Amino acid sequence: MAWCKLNTYGSKNMEGHVGVGGICRDHSGTLLTTFSQSVGSISSNMAEVKDALIGLNWCIPNGLDNIISKCDPFLVIDMIRGKSKVLWQMMDIIKQIQNLVSQVNCVICHCFREANQVMNALSKWIIENDELNTFS
Repeated sequence: MAWCKLNTYGSKNMEGHVGVGGICRDHSGTLLTTFSQSVGSISSNMAEVKDALIGLNWCIPNGLDNIISKCDPFLVIDMIRGKSKVLWQMMDIIKQIQNLVSQVNCVICHCFREANQVMNALSKWIIENDELNTFS
C-alpha cells in the first residue's frame, strides 16, 4: 500500500487577492503533480478549503487512494473531520471534501506554514493568474 502526500496552501496579497496551490508526491518523494489557481478575494479559511478540494479532485481520479493531505489551519482540519462547526459559506465544499475522503484511505493533518514553503511560493505566484495551472 503506497501513500502519496498532498500539501496545500493559500496565500493572500496586499490587495486581498488569493492564490491557492498544492503539490502531490508519492511515497518516495517523487513529484506527481503541482497545481495553482487564483481564487479571487476570499477568506484565508475558504482558500484552504477550496485548495484541499482541488487537490483531492486531482488525486482520487488519478488512482491515488492512500492520501496524506496536509494543510495549515487547524480550524479547516477540524471542520473536515467534523470536530468543529462548519461555517455556512463553506458547507458545500466541506461536504464535497468529506465525500471524497470517505471514498479513499485519507488522513487529513496539520502542516506548519514554515514547512510548506514550496506551496507558499506557488500560491503567491499564481495570484496574478486566473486559470488553474497544473505542472507534472
